[in-house]
Amino acid sequence: MKSVRVIIAGVMLVVCASCAPPPLLDVREIDGVPVLMQNDMPYFSRFNRTDHDVLDLSGTWKFQLDPEDRGMAKRWFASGLDESGWDEISVPGAWNTQRQEWLRYQGTGWYRLRFIAPREWEDRFNRLVIDGSNYDVRVWLNGEWLVGHRGGFSRWSANVSDRLNYRGDNLLVVRVNNQRHFDSLPPYTAPKAPLGWWPYGGLTRSVELESGPRTTLCKLAVDTDHLGNIEGSGVIFRPAPTAAVAEVKARLCDLDGRELKLLLQWPVTIGPSGIAVFRFKDRLAGARVWSPETPGNRYLVEVEVKDAAGHERQAVEVGFRSFEFKDGKAWLNGRPVFLRGVNRHEDDPETGPWQSDERIQKDLDLIKRLNANFVRGGHYPNDPRWLDACDRRGALMMTEIPLHEVPRSWKSLRAVEKRKLQRLAAQALIEMIERDRNHPSVVIWGLGNGGMTVFPSVKNMYAGLYRTAKRFDGRRPAVFAMLNLPLGLTTLLDRAGEVGDAVFINEYYGWYYGEPEDAGLLIERLHRRWPSQAIVVSETGAGAVPDLKPGGERRVWFGASRDYSEGYQAAYFRKQFEALSGKPALAGVCVFTFADFPDDKGRDRPIPDMNLKGLLTRDRKPKLAFGALARIFKEIERQEQQEQRAGSR
Repeated sequence: MKSVRVIIAGVMLVVCASCAPPPLLDVREIDGVPVLMQNDMPYFSRFNRTDHDVLDLSGTWKFQLDPEDRGMAKRWFASGLDESGWDEISVPGAWNTQRQEWLRYQGTGWYRLRFIAPREWEDRFNRLVIDGSNYDVRVWLNGEWLVGHRGGFSRWSANVSDRLNYRGDNLLVVRVNNQRHFDSLPPYTAPKAPLGWWPYGGLTRSVELESGPRTTLCKLAVDTDHLGNIEGSGVIFRPAPTAAVAEVKARLCDLDGRELKLLLQWPVTIGPSGIAVFRFKDRLAGARVWSPETPGNRYLVEVEVKDAAGHERQAVEVGFRSFEFKDGKAWLNGRPVFLRGVNRHEDDPETGPWQSDERIQKDLDLIKRLNANFVRGGHYPNDPRWLDACDRRGALMMTEIPLHEVPRSWKSLRAVEKRKLQRLAAQALIEMIERDRNHPSVVIWGLGNGGMTVFPSVKNMYAGLYRTAKRFDGRRPAVFAMLNLPLGLTTLLDRAGEVGDAVFINEYYGWYYGEPEDAGLLIERLHRRWPSQAIVVSETGAGAVPDLKPGGERRVWFGASRDYSEGYQAAYFRKQFEALSGKPALAGVCVFTFADFPDDKGRDRPIPDMNLKGLLTRDRKPKLAFGALARIFKEIERQEQQEQRAGSR
């Protein structure tokens, strides 16, 4: 038996070596434009409109858990494998939500799907596109190794043009592992530490094949402001070693496709590298400004590429708007705005991390009822369909990478110092920016959450991520959310508060420590420490069991006990906002959280495995705090409008 295990281990070593994900962070500067290279091609933007053909691979796949991780040694990627004993699973979707016995499974799962590629795609450029997969993914096509990727929540793709069978069936096999490590993303913060939300695994978002011409637009980055200025850059890719010339035409259009401005019409030479860059810069007189109040003011930037290999049109939706932090305030379109915010995890009572279009719209209805203008997507890049909806409904968004609570132990700190985690975080950050940068709703990039920034190596990590964010998007603010240490230790020990464009702080005065009234003193201390920075409370909240009457105290942290009643939660927010009112440089408050959600922090809570800090229950029934906060936000909005009217006289 021992010799058999040795043989299996040897086979797995050989297979693993040939199936390793590509090296991290291949970033090239091409004519002044930074380009993330991934799987031997530039990283592709996400386009709102395209004339490319798309084959949606959603539906029922074959599935098998692999708790002993023997699938590669047993060649579960092979074309001739007997699938008769395999289960069925829905894609997109996490495996945890599809069978009760899979709810807590963390490990490896295998997916297999047979499909037919259209024959007319044979002479085109064809990509496999995966929108989200938690967390370590390896892919085979027709029994042969294709590609790997590390890090969940990102959109990524691979060239399959020469690997598809255009005369018969194709077999796509995907191996997914959702176990975390100290140098994974999201990482362990301490040995076997919980994640803080449910550790969903699998193909959690869409999987598609996309087909377009051999010469194609792969990147489009557009910057605007509220004065009507627009500039951008694009990258053309041709996966061939020979030089070619393509005609590129960029237009600014209304949402019906009517041209308002010709931005560029020029021949572009694509050299042997297969990559060419173009730029444009212009101004639209009378541009209608995008804001939460005017979300319909969106435009199209459409790019047409034509050469001997074919012709294509692709477009992104943009809005003319500006956002920045300065003088201790947040500014939207040249006016100060207070961020009336709410954190939100992607969670559905039935489908977990995958949310239907209907659920997305209903959640935005509730956010509008809350009188919020800002959403922090916790704590990972959200589904791009959610960002589309925020563009169209008018909600400012902060989207962030899942660099969560680093470090919380010496092992976690060592992972930071070894830099592998930093490289993976930088890759995730670039993928997020390149995917989401054209959304007018996205106003802030988040570099991480809840980190203990008292160590120089942690400051250096965040400083490096900040530089990376500015390299790929010099316009949007980039921040990270600091963990507040009670007793004034944050302002005494923190080393990284000046790294971002504003100070974001997670504080829970009145829940984990202190009293709600203490929150005001924290803001004063932060302002004295960093007087030039705007300050945003990025998390604050209290748990509440639905319908629980006052007096239901339970231990929440290091011996502290709190009342889990709905009344206490509502009072918590009233007292917090009273304490925070009028504090210098306070630019916003983002409460935690929108709705109750499952997490992995234990079964000893009033409702096991459930974070109860939601303003709504998991099935979206409002608690008392929802109405209390809606009234608080409405009053802040009323005062802001009154000040704007007075300032315009």
